[in-house]
Amino acid sequence: FSGFNKQPISINMSDEYINKMLIRLGLNNRYEFNKETNILYDKQKVCIKVIKSIADYARYLEIALESQEDDINVYYRGHGNVSYQKLLPSLFREKRFYENERKMYIDLMNKCPNDFLKLTNHVDILAEMQHYGLPTRLLDVTTNALTALYFACENEDYPVGEVVAFAEKNQNVKYYKDTEIIMMASLPLLNFEEQKKIYEKVKSGNLTIDSIMRNLREEIQMERNNASLRGILEEITGYYFIAPPKTNQRMLNQEGAFIICGLIDEIYSNNTAENSKPIFEDLRIRDKDGKKIVLLVIY
Repeated sequence: FSGFNKQPISINMSDEYINKMLIRLGLNNRYEFNKETNILYDKQKVCIKVIKSIADYARYLEIALESQEDDINVYYRGHGNVSYQKLLPSLFREKRFYENERKMYIDLMNKCPNDFLKLTNHVDILAEMQHYGLPTRLLDVTTNALTALYFACENEDYPVGEVVAFAEKNQNVKYYKDTEIIMMASLPLLNFEEQKKIYEKVKSGNLTIDSIMRNLREEIQMERNNASLRGILEEITGYYFIAPPKTNQRMLNQEGAFIICGLIDEIYSNNTAENSKPIFEDLRIRDKDGKKIVLLVIY
């Protein structure tokens, strides 16, 4: 049960057996089994809402959003398999991806140069690469709750999907021309070892500019003249929500946005524990009691 306080776990056992086991272990006051979805969860920290209709969805969201602060932006992401627990940009889901980010980036630009010459900023390039299916450090989200519900219902191979609702303060939402975003979107031009060196320097507080830092700064300045790393370099180990320009019809239709990740601890730290908390887990919207709201879709 060590991981159940972090996120719900799908269990293929009868509800009678699970409840008996919880009572025998003396855990029935903390954990609960939802037989509709076969989900075992920590009821002290998690609130499960089972969605069977649009009306259910609208009602649960209305209640959830009432408990949010005024300066909060809400974003959504839907996936068709509730057991899919890697809430990370595709780049970070496999070691072979993030260790070869620069090679994949350059190879795609070389193979399809005409599709990238027209793009004027680093975020647009990453978004176009994601559209090609290349693993990137962008995670798709949307401001449209119905779009997320659609994606939660699209996988017919799984009976239960999930809509993840994120709450983020206005001050942490950036635009594609903000220097912090350009900095993170420029990271694919560095190889993995160079990225790790920057991570280690920032974490140690050593912010002196070396050749690797200069290469990063020059890449940023190609998009924004005279941009400086001073004052923003510490942000490179985090992430931001981006409200990008809607450069294609797909983004317009889906009311899309992105989360962009920099040099996150989960990947770049040598000391990160395997059971560390998922990077976006604390961003889930919460109810008035502070419990994380998990929206499960039965279809």
